[in-house]
This record gives sequence, structure tokens and C-alpha cells, in this order.
Amino acid sequence: MTRHIDLSRRGFLGAGAALAAGSALRWSPAHAQEAQVLNYLSWPGNADPYLVEAFEKENNCKIAIKEYVGGDQMLAVINQSPPGSFDVVLADAEYLHLLKEADFIEELDPADYPLADFWPEFQKFPLHWFDDKLYAVMTDFGYLGLSYNTEVYKPEEVSSYAAMWEPKATGKVGFFDWYLPSMGCVSLSNGNKPPFDIDETAFEALKQKLFSLKPQAAGFYTIADIFSSLRNGQAHLIPGIGEWITLGLRLDGAPVDTILPAEGGIQWTESMSIVKGTPKADLRASSSSTRPRRRGRW
Repeated sequence: MTRHIDLSRRGFLGAGAALAAGSALRWSPAHAQEAQVLNYLSWPGNADPYLVEAFEKENNCKIAIKEYVGGDQMLAVINQSPPGSFDVVLADAEYLHLLKEADFIEELDPADYPLADFWPEFQKFPLHWFDDKLYAVMTDFGYLGLSYNTEVYKPEEVSSYAAMWEPKATGKVGFFDWYLPSMGCVSLSNGNKPPFDIDETAFEALKQKLFSLKPQAAGFYTIADIFSSLRNGQAHLIPGIGEWITLGLRLDGAPVDTILPAEGGIQWTESMSIVKGTPKADLRASSSSTRPRRRGRW
């Protein structure tokens, strides 16, 4: 029997982390009309079989993933794509209000999701709710700080973002090629808490602090280049990334780690929403037994 894809159930969004990875198809606009293909707009790293395989088998479907890097690119892709091109989108929480204002995402029923199982801070996460209505569910979160080469630095040497300005770091500070994480960490180093909610005077000071890093810069990197620059020693320090990069490298033998300096870190949050205009919006599981299960990923 063919199972239909349930886009409104908590199990699907709970499997959002599950959708994040592997046997997934390469996305194509042609998939929009295929009933058993779920079109997923997502950050890289969300197409591994470990994450998608069980969901695909359970629902007799395939996941087709279109990857983006940075919220601005995500907005550009969804703006330029015909309605129905994507069924779900995984976005950073700070971009959800833009998706909502542009009428790209559907309202969700809170009763469909185990929000009571979340930590209290996340049960009514402000960036997911608009006019007391739910539009996204968190799939994962973490913190961005300062990643470093452990053969060059001891943890105490990178306990402050000030390490980036030391002579030892000249020409060895890499930057993620997305302005929010990098500027957020520099803003924290300038004493701004919260780092993004600052006035014009603080922003001018932030720009000067950022420009003062020019002699220290090793380069600006895509995600793939961040991995290689840390591995080959081109960069010894990179602000605005986290364990989601260095853990994998470390398990593979690279001498890297991530620390949250004394000035603090930046929380990242990935949230799943259902995209308006999907031709699969009415496809529902016929019973609870056909719904994707949470599988402990909340």
C-alpha cells in the first residue's frame, strides 16, 4: 500500500532532523508534481541516509533536498521558485518572520507537536509564534563560539575573543562567509549583549573593531572550505562556528575544538515549517500508525 506524506503532523517535523541527510534525491523543480517526493529546502548536511532513510522507508517516499548557505540565500531561493516547488523549509529562527511576512509558510496546530516535552524556554519560542499562532517547530539548536587548532592554542589562550587580535593569530583567523555569525562574535567581543540589538553608535564601533581584524584574516570560507582550512592549518581560529563542524573533524583526527569564550556565544536554532502552495498539503496519513514517529529526535 502506498503511504501518503503527512505534512502537518508532529512526526514529520520531528523527523526534520531526520530529513537532514543522505539517500535524498538531488532537488529538481520536476519533483514538485511527484506525489511521493518531499521537496525540502535546507542547510547543507541534511541529506544523509542516517537521517532520511527511516522516514523514506516508513512513508514510501523520497526526500529531494535543495541546499542553501545562509538565510539570505534561502529567501532568494524560495522567492524565485514557483509555488509548490518546496513542501518544507528548514530555516534559522531569525528568518521565520520574513517567511511569515511574505506568506510562504503555513500556520501549525500546536496540538500536533509535543511542545510540553521541550525545555520551558522553547515551549513558546518567540521566533516561532506570531500573533499567538505557531508557524515553526524547533528541530535542533546549539551555540557558536570560537573554533581553534589545539596544536597551536591551549583552551586558556582562547578563553576570550581577544585571541583573534594577538600577534600569534596574524593571517590565521578565518571567517565563515556569512556575516551574522562572524559579526555577532565580534560584537560580543565589543561588549554588546545582545550582540545584534545595538544602536548606531555601537554599530559604528563594531565596524571599526571588525575592520581591525584585516591583518589577522586568513580568508572567508564556505562551509566546505571551513572544514579544509581547519584541517590543513590555513586557519587556526574561526569565530562564529561551533561543534557541529569541529566535532566531526576531531573524530576524524584533526586537532580542532570549539570554545565559548568568556564574552559568550551565539545561539543557533533550526526550525521546520510547512511551505504554502505545496500540492501535497492535503496528503494525510490515514491513521496514527502511518504517521512518522518522533524517534527521540526532539
